[in-house]
Amino acid sequence: MKKVFGKARDFYRVRVIALLEEIPSEFEWRDDILFSYPEYEGKSIREYRLEIVDIDSGKGYVLRSYKKREKVERRRQKIEEDLDELTKMQFEKKYKFFSTENRNVPRNLS
Repeated sequence: MKKVFGKARDFYRVRVIALLEEIPSEFEWRDDILFSYPEYEGKSIREYRLEIVDIDSGKGYVLRSYKKREKVERRRQKIEEDLDELTKMQFEKKYKFFSTENRNVPRNLS
């Protein structure tokens, strides 16, 4: 039988995933030459995703995405404290998060 009550730390973990999207520069084609180097370098977009991970299923649920690492780390630390202090039910209620099979997607987390 699966345990359904206890400390939130027994059921969930929090993680930060860094995503990097590279946007390449476009090639400039001319008729007299086959290829010319672009005028600018491509750019990259970095995003940090804060997720709650269900230990039993291994599923990750995205809470929010951030542009700056400092902000996501502050939020992660707060969630780590809540994992230590709150029960499973309190944690799920606070973060509007449900781990049951038919409700495994978090509600509006804005």
